[in-house]
Amino acid sequence: YHNITGFNYTFSKKVKQGQLVFLSAQNQQDYGSVTSEIWVNNKLWKDNKTNGGFATAEVSGNME
Repeated sequence: YHNITGFNYTFSKKVKQGQLVFLSAQNQQDYGSVTSEIWVNNKLWKDNKTNGGFATAEVSGNME
């Protein structure tokens, strides 16, 4: 899931091994923080958190 201005948004997608996965979330306020996380088989695979107004948190990688 990733947090957008205090709300959790969760979705699922099946991807193949070696496929590029990219997730970006942006804070829509002039304060606060935003976090992007990619979970694979109930384990945290990638995460990024940034602070500040209109900050963007991005995570990406090729699926192992």
